[in-house]
Amino acid sequence: RARMARDLHDVVAGHLSAIAIQSEAVLSMAGGGDQATVRTVLGSIRENSVRSLTEMRAMIDMLRGDEEGVREVAAPPRLAEVDGLVDSARASGLRVAVRNALGAAVGEGAPGPPAGPPAAVELAAYRIIQEALTNAVRHAPGSRVDLVLERTVDGVLVTVTNTLPDRLPPSGGTGHGLTGMRERARATGGTVTAGVVDGRWRVRAALPVRGDDR
Repeated sequence: RARMARDLHDVVAGHLSAIAIQSEAVLSMAGGGDQATVRTVLGSIRENSVRSLTEMRAMIDMLRGDEEGVREVAAPPRLAEVDGLVDSARASGLRVAVRNALGAAVGEGAPGPPAGPPAAVELAAYRIIQEALTNAVRHAPGSRVDLVLERTVDGVLVTVTNTLPDRLPPSGGTGHGLTGMRERARATGGTVTAGVVDGRWRVRAALPVRGDDR
């Protein structure tokens, strides 16, 4: 039940929040916005819609006990798919810069190196990045975001920082996002810290890779 709750939160807080924010932006540009920008935002809305429907279908199949359907419909997202999260965040108004030192170019659809992190670590990293970007869209609209992916001696380090707004908008959140990030990191033996560092909000996840997983 806890795992299902985390997955449902990821769909609602991630994809559907992006859809709501991006559709509001398109409505504000109706009749006067740059058409290229409108098309970009609409494309992101469609991508988020398709992804959320896919993940919701997988969860329904899981509740029905159709494990084969879950495997066919929703393979766990990998870090090579982070470019989609970045594109969606940019379409929502964030200015996102990515520095990837994992050996594959995030943002260019690269498949990653053969000796990449195990699937569980990649899934945890993906979901933590998704939640951190969603929170930046919601709490710091229009902010500058830096996403850094690094290898460490023990595993993978994910850092997402964003500038703070002059005035915090109404959150409308449930407070489960940070809890979910910590639970996902803990499931891999890792940790997540979040707070203000040097005047910016920072989420940092340290996700270890065991020697037998390398």
